[in-house]
Amino acid sequence: MPKNENNAFPETLGTLLKWGESELAAAGIPEAALEAGILLASLLKTERARLYLDFDRQIETSDRDLYKSYIVRRVNHEPVAYITGFIEFYSLPFQVDKRVLIPRPETEYILEEILAKVEGSGKSPQYLLDLCTGSGCIAISCVRFTPQLNVLGTDLSYEALELAQANARLNGLSPSPHSRLHFIQSDLFKGIPREYQSRGFDYIVSNPPYIQHSAIETLMPDVKDYEPVLALDGGPDGMEILDIILTQATQWLKPGGWLILEIGYDQGDAIKNKLEHSGAYTIESIEIKKDFSNLDRIAIAQKKESTSYG
Repeated sequence: MPKNENNAFPETLGTLLKWGESELAAAGIPEAALEAGILLASLLKTERARLYLDFDRQIETSDRDLYKSYIVRRVNHEPVAYITGFIEFYSLPFQVDKRVLIPRPETEYILEEILAKVEGSGKSPQYLLDLCTGSGCIAISCVRFTPQLNVLGTDLSYEALELAQANARLNGLSPSPHSRLHFIQSDLFKGIPREYQSRGFDYIVSNPPYIQHSAIETLMPDVKDYEPVLALDGGPDGMEILDIILTQATQWLKPGGWLILEIGYDQGDAIKNKLEHSGAYTIESIEIKKDFSNLDRIAIAQKKESTSYG
């Protein structure tokens, strides 16, 4: 718990910020100064850089108390994004809470792959399926940045879909069956209407659960104690959901369509092997791409134009 009592609590922005940094540093939070500033800027609804120009600003008691509660929550390892309620993904704002996984910078690699392939194809319209959509960050970003794309986002969690819908509206979109963005509840492919399969998708993308069940307890408290297990747990070997997607995606992809998946750092070889041995994808298209930490992160494969594979 923070060591200052209310009657000795800092009254100016500068002293309040230094207090927050000190409390987080004492709790072992790695980027204490950065996070103290993010939390205070969010509370005061200002830019973080602006804080350093207003050090002598007097802070109201209600704001001091709220900031104190923010710091307590972060000391207890609640993620900053859940405390502020927002995170940025590919320059767009997204609401996040315990209903959904917090979007990571690594997931932006998926979006970059999609944007490049959509632009390179020159076709319009094109259709994309976003499995395990969560906050909707991939689906919404695709619609915002690619006028050619029509996107269906699915998730097993109704609560996650509620937040995805809210995020669509936050980003100026009105998801519905008659718009370029639509969300439905579905356990992977099970609940998707068959007419979507008849038409087919040009892209199937997903950031599915891919962490081994036994490894979840070894994760940082910020993750294992707060983020939804449903979005993390990939079964005994971490491949349970990925295997279903790898097995069934070809039934929903158009000939020449692309499968783009986020994967675990140690799953690249296994997934590449499965894609190669499926017979459904062109060998030259199968690729495991690394993230900025040089870890396996994205699996890509293009379905063969011919459907005569075994």
